[in-house]
Amino acid sequence: MQRQGTSSMNLKLTWHTPRPRIDSSSKHGISTVDLDDLPNVPGIYIFFRVYKTQHEALYIGQTIRLSTRMREQLHNHTLMRGIQHAPRGSRQLVFGAFNATNGQAKTSHKLAQSLVRMKRALMRHDLSLGDHLLNVKGARVVQHSLTSDRSSVRQCIPRVMDFE
Repeated sequence: MQRQGTSSMNLKLTWHTPRPRIDSSSKHGISTVDLDDLPNVPGIYIFFRVYKTQHEALYIGQTIRLSTRMREQLHNHTLMRGIQHAPRGSRQLVFGAFNATNGQAKTSHKLAQSLVRMKRALMRHDLSLGDHLLNVKGARVVQHSLTSDRSSVRQCIPRVMDFE
């Protein structure tokens, strides 16, 4: 239910093909990813791992300049160590370019609000799937769990729900 005077936002990301980690033995243990054609536009990026048929988000970030931020993050030793020490599987990077409409990026404040909302929504979704995110300077996000005794309302209340 919306409060009077508020309107919903319809945000859109265009996701690009995931980029595999190229070299896990590069200097200082930092992984490299091919960023040559990465656009320098606002968006969301996710470092994740793939093991068999499972995908797990490891880190979700937002930026107003994807290409610049990706280069910075690949030199973030704490984050890269956290990704390196995640359970087995190949590490990959995927990014979504933000397609702003209806003034969603009219000012830097509106752009920042939109990016924060998208990042939080993706984090909540991945945490609800049981992913273990490294979103606080490479440290795991504290994840809580709510278990419900729901014998009479099984259709609308989950038995177990994880949240940040």
